Amino acid sequence: MINLLSLLQKISLGVLSILTLGCVDEFDITLENSTPRLVVDGRITNQPGPHLVKLTRSISDSIYIDDRVTGASIFISDDEGNREQLIEIAPGEYWTDPMGIQGITGRTYIVEVTLTNGDVFSSEPETLPESVPIENVYFEWVVKENISSEGISIDVPGMEIYVDTENLNLPGNYYMWEYEGTYEIRTPYTDTIRCWLSDNPVEYLNISQTHDIVGNRVQRQPIEFITEGSKLEFEYSMLVMQLILSQRSYKFWDDVKKFKNNIGSIFDPTPFRIVGNIINNTNPENYALGFFSAVAVTEERIFIQCIDLEGRVSSILDFCQNDASLV
Repeated sequence: MINLLSLLQKISLGVLSILTLGCVDEFDITLENSTPRLVVDGRITNQPGPHLVKLTRSISDSIYIDDRVTGASIFISDDEGNREQLIEIAPGEYWTDPMGIQGITGRTYIVEVTLTNGDVFSSEPETLPESVPIENVYFEWVVKENISSEGISIDVPGMEIYVDTENLNLPGNYYMWEYEGTYEIRTPYTDTIRCWLSDNPVEYLNISQTHDIVGNRVQRQPIEFITEGSKLEFEYSMLVMQLILSQRSYKFWDDVKKFKNNIGSIFDPTPFRIVGNIINNTNPENYALGFFSAVAVTEERIFIQCIDLEGRVSSILDFCQNDASLV
């Protein structure tokens, strides 16, 4: 799951850096007139639970810290009368039961949050869209140009993983892709100890839409570029998760992405509030930030053995085994 707080914190650091660079006098980050905001980050999907809702607080509309909100009462409900209370498993992290509520295509979902001070928040309704099948997950060995910090162009070889989607002759869709990679490592000079590590980029925001594409089909969508190294030495597996978002949910994540990418100099756009779908029912003026989504998920896994790389990774030739298996 994309880590909204981590993304917003990086934006905050960019904002503070720009403000500091633009000041002649010393910059004090204490914001006297700022109002702390509740930040809601969660979703329900068409997959079995558990489903997660995170609660944190921001210093202001654009300055975010990891201030977990605990002790809240949270419910997820749909338009058919189903309702489930979430349990706080860790500070600020509220989960549904693994056998509890599950999203169904066409149904509308909301989250309701009651804080310890009595403030009540709820999300605007989100209808869970129809899922789109993944047609193919595949990789190609490519060489990419990388510009070093010294401005020198360097060719970087690696494995690019792509996704194609099927064409369902539906109107355009809004996509987000997430993945979890798993790779094998072994103790040096021996195969006696093997273990598997996971690579889950919770800060990488990969979104797209097909409303401007004839045929409504995604082709050669880059998922991840993996350079030569330990991940490719023996066997690598990637679980690709394709999420179909509502138009409003896509707009929210697109704003987050644009804001994140635009922060870099004093000439970039000034910070603005990224509008979500969370409403303060107790005090509308003390609005909250963040988004609660209902998304349709399709998954596809790809396995890549070192023999599939045709000797392109020279450092693994002495270790490559045909019987290597990922467990």
